[in-house]
Parts: sequence; C-alpha cells; structure tokens
Amino acid sequence: MGHKEGAIECLIEIASVHVGAHQGPGRGAAAGLLCLTLLTASQAAADLVGYWSFEAGDASDGSAYGNDGTLVNGPIFTDDVPATIPSARSISFNGADNTGSYVQIPHADSLSFTGGMVTVSFWMKANAADPSPWLRAINKDNGGSHGFEIQRNDAGATAALRIDTATNNQSKAIGPAWNGAWNHIVFSLNNGMASAWLNGVRTVNNSAYFHTGGFDNTADLILGRSFQESAREYDGLMDDEAVWDTALNHGMALALYRPICGYDVTQMQTLFNVYTSGVPATIGELQWHAVSNLLLGEGQSFVWTNRNEYYLQLDAAGHGVASTNLATAAVDLVGYWTFDGEDASDLSGFGNDGTVESNVAFTNDTPTGTGRAAAFFGGSDTLAQIAVPNSQTLAVNDAMTLSFWVKMYTNTPSWTRFLRKSDESSARNGWLIDRDSSSFNIGIRYDTAGGGGTFNQNRLSSSGSEIDGTWHHVVIVAYDNGNGTTANGTTKKFVDGVLKLSQTYDHGTGFGNTSPLEFNNQGNFIGRLDEVALWYDALTDGMAIALYDPVLGFDQTQMRDLFNVFLTGQERMVGGRRWKPVSGLSLGEGQSAISGDNIYLQLDAAGNGVAVIISGTLFTLF
Repeated sequence: MGHKEGAIECLIEIASVHVGAHQGPGRGAAAGLLCLTLLTASQAAADLVGYWSFEAGDASDGSAYGNDGTLVNGPIFTDDVPATIPSARSISFNGADNTGSYVQIPHADSLSFTGGMVTVSFWMKANAADPSPWLRAINKDNGGSHGFEIQRNDAGATAALRIDTATNNQSKAIGPAWNGAWNHIVFSLNNGMASAWLNGVRTVNNSAYFHTGGFDNTADLILGRSFQESAREYDGLMDDEAVWDTALNHGMALALYRPICGYDVTQMQTLFNVYTSGVPATIGELQWHAVSNLLLGEGQSFVWTNRNEYYLQLDAAGHGVASTNLATAAVDLVGYWTFDGEDASDLSGFGNDGTVESNVAFTNDTPTGTGRAAAFFGGSDTLAQIAVPNSQTLAVNDAMTLSFWVKMYTNTPSWTRFLRKSDESSARNGWLIDRDSSSFNIGIRYDTAGGGGTFNQNRLSSSGSEIDGTWHHVVIVAYDNGNGTTANGTTKKFVDGVLKLSQTYDHGTGFGNTSPLEFNNQGNFIGRLDEVALWYDALTDGMAIALYDPVLGFDQTQMRDLFNVFLTGQERMVGGRRWKPVSGLSLGEGQSAISGDNIYLQLDAAGNGVAVIISGTLFTLF
C-alpha cells in the first residue's frame, strides 16, 4: 500500500471551462467513452458566406464565396488585436466626417439573405472619446427600408443593432461596446426574432422585430461607416468580421468568443459542420467527430491535455464535437479520494470533490497505519454517505478501473452498496459494488440497456473471503470488447494483487449515466474505505496488480505517471527520479524490484515496464 504524502503532478489543463476517448497503441483494453455518439437529430447547417480576417493587409474574403472587399480612403492595419483569437492584424478606421476610411464589399447573391436569416460576428475597439452620436460600424442597408446596422445610438457607450424592414426601423441595445476596449459582438436575425451576444454573454434573447418585407437588399456591405449618410464614420479598430446566411444557435455564438484550440472562423465553421452533419473532419493533426451527452454547458469546451483531446458542446442537449488523437496512449486518474484531510477532496487534479454527510467518521485505522480512512457504522444511516457530483470526467461509459481498500465486517447486510454510480430511472444504467447476497465476497453489477442488457442482469461475483473484518485491496476493471458497440464487455476483479474474476457481461449501450458517485449509498455499510480511485480507462492486468503494492510506496497519482511512461514511451520525472520505458524484465506482471540504485516495475506479461537506471546496464533480472 502506498503512502499518501506523494507529490501530485497535475497533467490536466483547463482552458476556459474547457473535454476523446480512444484506445492508444498497445492498450490491453478499450478506453472509456464519454457516451460519445453521433447526433441522431437533424441540425440546420450553417454556411459561412464571408470572412474578413485582415491578416493579409487587405479585405480579402476567407470564405468559399469570394466576397472580397475594397479599401476606401486608406484604412490602415495594426498589430493591436483581440487576445482570445488567432490574429496578428486588425483594420483601423479614422472616423473622419464625410471622408473617413471604410471597407466596401460588393453585394452578391450569397449576401442577399433572402431566407430571412443572417448571423454576423466581429470584434471592435471603438474610440470612446469620439463625441459623435449615431456612428455606424457595420452597415448593409438600402437607405432605411431594408437592412441591418451596428451603430452607436447616441454619444454613450452602448452598441445597438438596428433592423430596417418595410414596416419600420427598430433598435436592439447590445451593450457597452463603445468603451475603448476590444469587444466581441455576435448578432443573428431569424425571421422576426433577433438575438445578440456581447463578450460571450447573451444580451438580446429572441427579441421580436417587425419582419414584414424582410431585411434583404442589394446594398453593399460596408465596414466603418454608413454608406447612405455622411458624418456616420466609425473611429476605431475592427477584426475577424464573419457573416453566415443562417441564424447560429446559442452554443455556436458563444463558442466564437473563445474559440477552442485557438481556431479561426473557418476552422470553427468546420466544427459547426461536423456538429450539424455528423460527418467527421480533420483540422491539422486532430480528427473531429460529432458527439452527445456532453456536460460542459453551451459553447463551453474542455481540453484534456494528457490525451491531446478536445471537447466542445454546441447546444443545450449536450451535443457537440470531440477530437481524438489515436497516436496518444495514456491513462487518466479522474478521481482520487484519500480522506486524509477528513473530507472527500479529490487529489486527481480534476476537482471531483465530494460532499460528506454529518455521520461519516474518519479513523486512523488504515491499511498502512498512516493517514485517515472513512468509517461507516451501518443501521441504514442516510447521513453517513459521501456524494461526488457527476462531471464530464466521471461520465464513464465503456471502460473504467475502480481501485480501493475496504475493511468490511461480516455483519454488513446482504446487497449493501458501498460504491455506486447508477441511474435510478427505469433504464437503471450504471454500476455498483456491493456485498454479494450473504456471501463473503464483493460483487459487481453493471446495468445496461440495448443488446439484451437490462437492469440487474449483469451481476458478477467470485468466490472469496473479502468480507472478514480485515483490510483488502480491490481493483475492478471493466471494458467493452467491441469498442463502443453492443458486443459483450469484460470485467475483472483483483483482490490483494490476485486476479479473482474475469467474466463477460452484456454491454448493450454501455453503463454511462449522469448520476453522482456515491459512497455507502444505502447507509448500511459497516466498515472502512480508503484510497478510492476511479480511472477513466481499463487498466491492464499488470497495472491493476501494481496498485496493490506500489513501487516505492507511490500514491495513485504517481502510479498514473509511471503507467503513462510505459504507454507513451516518454521519459518523465516521478517521485524525484527520471523513469524510462524498458523491456526484458522477468519479475512478473505488476511486480517491482530494487537492485542497487536501479528500480524496476514490470507492467505486462512480455517483460515490458519502467525503470530508474542510475548505474550499470539493464539485463534480464533474476
């Protein structure tokens, strides 16, 4: 059993709210999926019809439609750019009355918007000191009866969306964007409903406007002034102007504010197309595909740095896109609860902290005699529970590993669930660990749907004597034999470093759910729990065995790092020593040895593993 004072090196970088799932080369089991499935509902496609990044020092169109603009009266280009987008240049307009600089983009069929929908996204940095009212930053209007504009309604800081139709003109206040700072604005018009976003916040939410006659026209698109009126010149900078011929949804609009992976608008459009069509696409080294059941929030992204995987949610129902880098083999510890602080803090780096009810006790009765363990005293005590809220990283569906130390007394009632993550709806998808009937062994249950799998069908157990009032180390490994299909899965149970169970179960559509992870779900567990760890992957046999008696007394975070040295073939510092992958070991799976200054850990049956080699040459040991 490893000590609990080992340093934690967080491998995860969270960007914005920034989440693949893959099976890397050499992995013995399929990696756990975040319920990633293709969209089933048809989504409206968004077509980017104009994109002016100004990176080339001109007004060329980066979309596929060739809507190039002309520079008029000498706008200049500057390296003052927004911080959250991949930009090196912005365009600067001088704001001179009547002779001010602007960009004129000729009208084209693609800019007609006869379908009654349009979305415009852009960045602006307006001169707040300009005393002039009614300034126009963007204008596509035929003179007052049809079109749209972004304007300053008065001499204040508020930017407004003006919509002109055959009925009248209407103004929608967006927010304080005439303030001398970079501001991101998105607005959409959708057949009589207007929406707008300022710096990732929705400020106009489906506000009705008089749509009679529509806003389509044959006028040119103007950046930097009103084409019809004098003394309306914009004084300030502008960047990344983009126009779609449809109304983007809320998630897409938000995603443009802090683009995932630092993508430009054309790359974000590729992601939108993957989301709406379900057809995968490649951007650089990343392969993107449509997914569902994300838990991030609309327009939010998650970066799983250790895996080089990225997730972006694009609607309220949890649909979005995810990348998979198949060249990266890694495992991740997504929850690790030691109880040493007499709480349920997560030491994995993912922040999956739990809530401890009042009757949970903490004791120095631990497997190692150091630190603390969580103690439970039975009696259906519902106040003796620990609950960890669900999160994107805990939403394991196809592959996982659960490791823990348990001391369970024989008077614990049958079917006591001491670890559980399961949906209590009719589907009952999930998993639980319990005392199997009145036997003296620990049982496993996977509840699945589809492929014949149903609630309570996948109960698995082995003979043993794990429930005897002494400490035992248990590792549960589950993986899908069909890589996300309805083929049977396999589960393994290791007790005290020995494989006790290997059985198939009906995988169906997987055991993923959105329920919390619960310790002592029914309140009647009599015993102790310590060093509970949830892995987002099915560990190999060698890894599972190695957790029982960790090399150098390493904790779970350090063991994770050793496993990733083995899987990726990349050296790294762990526990103050440099570790490297090695072969030719003859220790046995999961076994370690120290020979002089050298330290070895074998992690598969073929003799491969990791080592610290300080002196001498590595030969086959023992």
